[in-house]
Amino acid sequence: MQILQAIGSALGALSAAFLVYDRAVRGRPIFALHAERGPAASSENYLQVRIVNVLDEALVVENFSIAPPIVGLAEDHGIRAITAAQIQNVRTLVLPPRGEATYMLVILGAATDRDSERIVISAEWRATRRPRPWKRTVRIPTTVAELKNLKAARTP
Repeated sequence: MQILQAIGSALGALSAAFLVYDRAVRGRPIFALHAERGPAASSENYLQVRIVNVLDEALVVENFSIAPPIVGLAEDHGIRAITAAQIQNVRTLVLPPRGEATYMLVILGAATDRDSERIVISAEWRATRRPRPWKRTVRIPTTVAELKNLKAARTP
């Protein structure tokens, strides 16, 4: 009888742990690297960070950070956006329900000869319908070498 109680207690604890995990992770936006074909067939890919809202409510994505700051995020291909990327200035983003946004990933001069160095691109996000007292974080761990390989890879 005590064995059954121990098994029941363990399963109850696992169920509670899964519930907490599910509530914390469910609805997290997709935050991933993406390669878009360049303008000519022989050119390199444009690297992008893609953010997709999987919820039926708007999300606020803010406090973008890159550590170490050897790549930058630009809102488009314009000179102002690329200059803002060099000084790590990324504006807060409001993603509509089921919406998506992309940022151009700019490999800065500081990345020279640092191919094996780990880079973490991150942002904080929060839902608008049921705001929580804390912000949640999404991250992309990568290296300069991985970014260069993605930039040079063939895309269909």
